[in-house]
Amino acid sequence: MSRIRVLFGSGVMILLLAAVARAQTSGLSVELPSQQVLGRHRLERAWWSQARLNPSRDSVRHITVDEDNVYVQATSGVVTCFKAENGRNLWSAQLGRRDRVSYPAASNENILLVAAGMEVFALEKHSGELLWTLNIARQPSTAPTLDDTNFYIGTLDGAALAFDLQASRKMYEERKLPEYNFRTKAWHYQTARRITSAPVTTGRVVAVASMDRSFYSIAAIGETAGYTNFQFQTDQPVSAAMTLSADPTNRDYEPVGGTSYFVLLASQDGRLYCISMNNGELLWDFQSGRPILRQPHVIGPDVFVTPSTQGMFRLSSATGAKIWRAPNVSGFLAATATRVFGSDDAGNVIILDRASGARAGVLPLRGFSERVDNDRTDRVYLATRTGRVVCIRETGSTIPSFHKFPERQPLVPDFTEEPAAADEADDSQ
Repeated sequence: MSRIRVLFGSGVMILLLAAVARAQTSGLSVELPSQQVLGRHRLERAWWSQARLNPSRDSVRHITVDEDNVYVQATSGVVTCFKAENGRNLWSAQLGRRDRVSYPAASNENILLVAAGMEVFALEKHSGELLWTLNIARQPSTAPTLDDTNFYIGTLDGAALAFDLQASRKMYEERKLPEYNFRTKAWHYQTARRITSAPVTTGRVVAVASMDRSFYSIAAIGETAGYTNFQFQTDQPVSAAMTLSADPTNRDYEPVGGTSYFVLLASQDGRLYCISMNNGELLWDFQSGRPILRQPHVIGPDVFVTPSTQGMFRLSSATGAKIWRAPNVSGFLAATATRVFGSDDAGNVIILDRASGARAGVLPLRGFSERVDNDRTDRVYLATRTGRVVCIRETGSTIPSFHKFPERQPLVPDFTEEPAAADEADDSQ
């Protein structure tokens, strides 16, 4: 019996050693960017922390941000939420069964949504409290999108579905789900083929793109909710996530609600369309010559787009005119007033001068392979596959710049203490 115990103990030890070895080779041993190296580029490490996951079997599947928080989703279904400005671990939660297919999280000012399998989970985004769980009875093909009234999601069979947020919570609290799922649905819009990217919404109008090479604008609320406003045809299917932005230019119309919007559509033939969300007018288009597989991003008067093998383009959001092209930059990460951060195919972080597109520096951070396309603020967020997350900012930039919703810009910095991990990092490298 003692021999059996010894053999069993040896087996456990071997498994543990193997797990440690795998963790070390898969990202836990990746060194943090040192303050000394970052300082050469007038940057600093704002914080770092560790997401909740088992590094021997799990990895980071998605990492997303809004103005308040950073959300790390593991392949196990665990979501970890950090405070965006100081890295404080706010909460973590297991959503659904382990290893289900999931999509990137989406949020508004109070609610976080995660789609996993055929379920959508809603949490209070600051506390992690589960608000409701809804089975949408169809297989999603996109991440959800939400405004203050509904959430929207696309499906593999070409449906665009809208669900009432308030009704979903009410039915859940009254324990009437899933029996009364039908009472949560606001409307259903059917296209001919799979929905290709997450819907975008202004609150009054929602838009979806389908593999049938059409872009559909749909009334989101009111008596015409669920009916077509207009349809825009593209030569090839939409190939990247759509981008919605407030239109800062003076157009010839006065939109309902007082704010005009445009949407950017990138298609498989390398064309980028800028379309008015008010009436479907094609405002401009840009031909890159190569497929655009990554979402374009609007930062103030600029559009940043990275067609395959073509580098990064800076375009005018008003006209689509090319301002500059930076070769060998394959992805957008963030932008400040004077600089743009991107990735290259080797995994380096590339620093560009925003005015000219000239290369201003390189950070060799290949181990931080999970990256956020951050069009919300001027922070750079990176993570390893094993969930070590780091936030980089310009030196002394204690108050972030808000790009997408400037009206939410904080007036004073958040003086909450950084997590202990940030103080324990080795700054001598």
